[in-house]
Amino acid sequence: MKIIKILSVLVLFPVFLGFSNLVNARNIDDNVSQKDDIRRVSKQRNEVNPLNVVDEEIRMLRRLLELPPHRLRILRKTIERMEKYNDQERELMKKKLSLFRAEGPEERRKVLEHLNKRHDLLKLYLSKLGPEKRLTEAKKFHALSMQDKKKFLEDLNRTAEKRKKF
Repeated sequence: MKIIKILSVLVLFPVFLGFSNLVNARNIDDNVSQKDDIRRVSKQRNEVNPLNVVDEEIRMLRRLLELPPHRLRILRKTIERMEKYNDQERELMKKKLSLFRAEGPEERRKVLEHLNKRHDLLKLYLSKLGPEKRLTEAKKFHALSMQDKKKFLEDLNRTAEKRKKF
């Protein structure tokens, strides 16, 4: 179940990077960094022992087999996106995931609510477009860098806020 939560976060984070407490990944406390170091060392040990690697892959495959097809499609897209990350983007994502994992349940809930709000905002924006325009806008959005996605969503949020005032 833990891997499913982590993979769900992996699906949501690349698309919705605008929440203030995760943007500045440099401020991660030392405890999180130490935990990452411990995990990295144990991961290296697993790579030395092929049996541990095989066991880990089998566990992952079993969990993936339990997922419905739509979740597998989302994971496939996420993995494809992760393959395109450069080293800097990979490290930043690792830090953000570590921070998310280190937070308490209430803070995680708030982050996920914020992500859902941004997702709904993007969905509403795209739903107002015609089918062809919607497809081209979605492709453009997915092609944006993480920073550009964040800026786009912030602009979209500002526009929505202005509309609410009138």
